[in-house]
Amino acid sequence: IAVNALYEILEQGAYSHICMNDVLSKYQYLDKSMRAYINRAVIGTIEKKLTLDYIINNYSKTKVKKLKPWIRTCFRLAVYEIVYMDYVPDHAAVDEAVSTVKKHGLKSLSGFCNGVLRSIVRALLSSPTDMPSFGALLPVPKEIFTLVSNAFRSLLTPLAVLPYIFTLPPISPVE
Repeated sequence: IAVNALYEILEQGAYSHICMNDVLSKYQYLDKSMRAYINRAVIGTIEKKLTLDYIINNYSKTKVKKLKPWIRTCFRLAVYEIVYMDYVPDHAAVDEAVSTVKKHGLKSLSGFCNGVLRSIVRALLSSPTDMPSFGALLPVPKEIFTLVSNAFRSLLTPLAVLPYIFTLPPISPVE
């Protein structure tokens, strides 16, 4: 359910709030915790898209922009679950992504998907502090980060300035 909603939003240009409202309305019969998981996974993946793409690009020979849309969407959701959702077992995130890739007629790429995601899991387990640098954690493109940090270097450090410049309003869950 979550990967389909993400595909609609990230690949087909659907508005996230409308899509999530439709999804949560359609699946009202699911218990509240499952609907909360779907909402958090989709909204969180959208919020952290730049960071997730950075991580994927570091472990995949094929860059995110060149991946097939379903692979890209599955990678983003699985990496979000692996990095940010502690209650989702890593193996479950990987297996679900691989299953989804197979369901969408990309069985020949399931090994690639499995290998990239398992590499990310291994890297996180061996050295969790090696994950993305500060610039990659911001919800802005690298070029903007560089521009702002260079502009304010003489006045303040980028760490002091950026939270004020790039503060995003909180996203409230849709129910």
